[in-house]
Amino acid sequence: MVRPQGAGPTANYAPDIKVLGTVATGTPYLGAAASDVSTGLDRVSPQLAYLMYATVTARLVQPDFDPASVFLPAAMADVQASAGTCVGPMFNRLIAEKRTERNTLQPDGSKRLLGLLAPVTGYATLKLAQPVFMGIGGKDVDVPTAMQQSLVRDACKAGSLIQAHVYADKDHSGTVNASLKDSLPFVRSLCWPASRWPPPAADRPVAHRHRARPAGWGSSACRTSRSPP
Repeated sequence: MVRPQGAGPTANYAPDIKVLGTVATGTPYLGAAASDVSTGLDRVSPQLAYLMYATVTARLVQPDFDPASVFLPAAMADVQASAGTCVGPMFNRLIAEKRTERNTLQPDGSKRLLGLLAPVTGYATLKLAQPVFMGIGGKDVDVPTAMQQSLVRDACKAGSLIQAHVYADKDHSGTVNASLKDSLPFVRSLCWPASRWPPPAADRPVAHRHRARPAGWGSSACRTSRSPP
């Protein structure tokens, strides 16, 4: 299993590695379209720190990039502080200042920033040769639920085989363990045919020779389920 960012181009940079599938939770999908995903204009949002951190990358892409085109004057001190502040303290700072999208961002500011970054933060491809499991937290605000669902839709349209599960009452971190009840069977079905599970001890090295379509997928290209709270 590999991280989503590396799942597509693996065959090019590591042809000797046979990737059977990908398991992902809280998967970001950055780009201009991501700016349409909002957690609420007036909701205190410490996650705005991520946009502030992104200004460093923006300057690498476009040396004359001006953060003032993205952030309001009242938030510029926070942008400057983000250059030398770790995420925990930065979150605390933005919470203390009651930073929201409305009092922090210029109109269409996030769209300009994410559009600039799209060429260097986007996935190499959304069409993967191997099936993908995606666990999505219904209360994820670090990587908004709608952003992850947009990735599922676009990857399916591109031809990927996606099994997506929404865990309605879980946040970004809580989705990791909550999804194990679904992600572990997904992994097992890729590594060993159902008739050979559990595998003999001798057949449990890292390299596996068997591959099977995840149980229950049928002929559907994509599946999404919602786990109750």
